[in-house]
Amino acid sequence: MAGSSSRPVAGHGAHLVQFYGDDEELSASVGGVLGEGLAEGCPAVVVATPAHRAAFGARLGAGAGHGTAGSLLLADCAGTLDSFLAGGRIDPARFRDTMSGLIGRAAEAGQPVRVYGEMVAQLWDAGQVALALELETLWNGLLAELPFTLLCGYPAGLMAGHEDTAALDEVRRLHSAVISPGPHPPGAAWTSPGGSDTVRHFPAGLESARLARHFVEGVLGSQAGRAVVTDASIIAGELAGNAVLHARSAFTVTVSRSAESLRITVRDNAPLENGRPLPARPGHGLGIVARLASRWAVEPLPGGKLIWAELPATAARAAVRERRPVSPADVTDAGTGPDDGVRVARLPPVVDIANAAGVRAELGGLLADGVRVLVADMTATTALSMEGVHSLLLVRTLAKKRGAQLRLAAVHPRVRRYMALTGTDQLFPLYASVDHARTAAGPRAT
Repeated sequence: MAGSSSRPVAGHGAHLVQFYGDDEELSASVGGVLGEGLAEGCPAVVVATPAHRAAFGARLGAGAGHGTAGSLLLADCAGTLDSFLAGGRIDPARFRDTMSGLIGRAAEAGQPVRVYGEMVAQLWDAGQVALALELETLWNGLLAELPFTLLCGYPAGLMAGHEDTAALDEVRRLHSAVISPGPHPPGAAWTSPGGSDTVRHFPAGLESARLARHFVEGVLGSQAGRAVVTDASIIAGELAGNAVLHARSAFTVTVSRSAESLRITVRDNAPLENGRPLPARPGHGLGIVARLASRWAVEPLPGGKLIWAELPATAARAAVRERRPVSPADVTDAGTGPDDGVRVARLPPVVDIANAAGVRAELGGLLADGVRVLVADMTATTALSMEGVHSLLLVRTLAKKRGAQLRLAAVHPRVRRYMALTGTDQLFPLYASVDHARTAAGPRAT
């Protein structure tokens, strides 16, 4: 499978492509692919327009000396293209001399290099589609000779407006992996030879785990059943959260699809400690992944590791016994009113590593004297992470100490499934609606 997660996504010889929506999205991907290499001592080359060179140089730190390990070399896109174009044709020998010369200047000591280029996009924009495809083919030939990784950038709007779907398919075929979803006409599949991989890089920030979940959900879209999307999103969130919290690393997510299975792979820059395997403890991140996945593994890499998990491509799911919320017929009306010791707090759409501490503080602040029931309205909450669960458990403990009870209302099926995977659905009273949670006579706090 092209771009297979059995090797580093940005491994030597990889030919990546991004169909980017705006310059900020492109800058993030270039910063991920090239910045990861720079951090590991690999030089980088950028062949881009003046505006992009300035943006990428600032993001990557262009002050390093050229030609040394971890350095950055910037080259002009138009000028480099002109060096091997003659009479409206590409001279393959001059292309090889020009680009191997640039790569050689960046890595005088023979280190592997990471390259970003947008000459192909410039040709495509000028209507020279055949030349763009020829240049992509020449890049593949050079990749077979020299130790470098290449990322090509195409504006999504430029590609979406192109009517030649065969040319679009050829662009994808000539690359080993696609970074983030790109434009495609109705009915066209994002396929690489033998399968379909979609790749995206994320910084080591608290928001990244949430963005990784959204990325996986967006890639799968309506092509996968709801059950598969839910489980894939949970897996991506747990693996991404581990990369941010424990590896303290930027990371790459790859979604690989075949007729039989779906694979989520997360690669970070933190090697396994002393080569020891990572434990899959019940109720924790990898424990949840192990329960959901049909297969999963941790693979050590030079300068990091990757963790992958597979799900069946169909709607088959791991068996998890979920506790259903109390229905209206089960509720006993105790006459509890809004001024009778009941407080209601609406939770945000996502409670995860990025906002769990804030949610915990706000809920705890509502447990004032006289409050005997705190209802967490989860109507809008469709995603919960382990950090979110821990926050709710801490609020539950605080409520118990104050003689009150935390009740969860209108819990989304996806959140219920996550809580069932962690076993925490047995620790909270669950109610079908906020009204039922407000007026129920029991159960009492235990």
